[in-house]
Amino acid sequence: MKSVISELVSRGGRVKPVFNEYHVLKALITIYKEEVIGRISLSKTLSLSESSTRTLIKRLKAAKIINVDPVGGCYLTDLGRSLVSSFLKDKVLLGDIMKLLPRSFRLSKFSQAAMIKGGKLKLQSVGVTEVRDLAIRYGANAALIFSIEDGKLILPGPGEVIGENEVPELKRLRVKLNMKANDVLVIAFSDTTVDCEKALMLILLDFQS
Repeated sequence: MKSVISELVSRGGRVKPVFNEYHVLKALITIYKEEVIGRISLSKTLSLSESSTRTLIKRLKAAKIINVDPVGGCYLTDLGRSLVSSFLKDKVLLGDIMKLLPRSFRLSKFSQAAMIKGGKLKLQSVGVTEVRDLAIRYGANAALIFSIEDGKLILPGPGEVIGENEVPELKRLRVKLNMKANDVLVIAFSDTTVDCEKALMLILLDFQS
């Protein structure tokens, strides 16, 4: 998925497109969920101009990822549906989960979260600090990465480990999300929902590679 998206946002001419990897991934997930969506609606969802959305649609169509019905709008081809379903198969997009977090864990105004099922090995290979740094690089103000240890939710890292033993309220979060052994929870925080979502999506894209 990452290589496909990188190709779609490449220059491909004298002018580099306005849209980036986040816009492409969000567009594909939106079309996947909506099944069919018009250009204007997609433009509003992506917060892109109609001109940029039109260019994105042309590239997705040229790559045989979507087709366009003159009346209904954009829909995924078999290739497109396969790409998105493969990306989402081990991920649960949770949206803003601020209300589920203990107050001391609410690191900014908005949050966007995703659970990566069976993502612990990947997290260990990448490193918790590296994932947090990526979140900042991608536009978040802060990030929290949780995993399961001995059946309990913890914040792993090189320093002091904080988990349910220290903060019992974290049990509610684990139970509510139905997290299992080897699952990873990634939460990006920022002052806007878009910045949170962008950081989270790009982290998930990195996890896919």
